[in-house]
Amino acid sequence: MKQGSPYVMILCSSAIRCCEVLRELRQLQDTNSNPVLKLFAKHMKVPQQAYQLQKAWVCVVVGTAQRMGELCEEGSLKLDALKFVVVDMWRNQKDMNLLEIKPGNLQFCEFFHKHLHPRVVAQHTNVLMF
Repeated sequence: MKQGSPYVMILCSSAIRCCEVLRELRQLQDTNSNPVLKLFAKHMKVPQQAYQLQKAWVCVVVGTAQRMGELCEEGSLKLDALKFVVVDMWRNQKDMNLLEIKPGNLQFCEFFHKHLHPRVVAQHTNVLMF
């Protein structure tokens, strides 16, 4: 495992949904295990998140496609060890999921095309929609 390169990435539709997923994951997390890192725009700026990625070994990241894309572009988030991408298909109050909400769906498609598609085609990374 290397710094800035998680094994699992969970993509959510919004920062609020990321917080809900993080809350659930933390209940399952062992206190001695590596932290689950939050990568979305509400609480931290890109430089702060880039620093966290560089200083720690992270197994799981939870965030939005927009922020994950920004961190990949600047080189802080590396996908070398990425084995699983979980696309959170939770439906919001308007009964819409990540692939139906604009502009989130466009950001997801751009991030997938630029960063994930080559890994999926090469069978290095699996995508789960849950």
